[in-house]
Amino acid sequence: MILELELRGFFDFGVEDGGLKINAGRCILCYLKEGLKDVKGTVDLIICMDTSFPEAVLFHVLKGGNLADSVSFYYIVDFPPDIDEGISHTRIGSLITPQEFCEIIVPLAKVGV
Repeated sequence: MILELELRGFFDFGVEDGGLKINAGRCILCYLKEGLKDVKGTVDLIICMDTSFPEAVLFHVLKGGNLADSVSFYYIVDFPPDIDEGISHTRIGSLITPQEFCEIIVPLAKVGV
């Protein structure tokens, strides 16, 4: 299943300099820490809007949430990302664009796949 995040509650969408800008607060990290411990079943996808979380913090959150090692963790980014080895680490997941997020992830979240 896709871990349901209250997208409208956490994320702020806006247009800046001709591109799509997506802002996210630190509340996402709090949500993961507090919410994942009560998640039942297998989580296949987690969506995170902020690429600033250190890899070690993400691993800690995932382990703390008792998630399977196969969970995919997607970062949503605007413009070509400044990728370092930690952020692009395959254990965490893939980088996708705002367009892909709007076309793929939002519809999936709406139908509750």
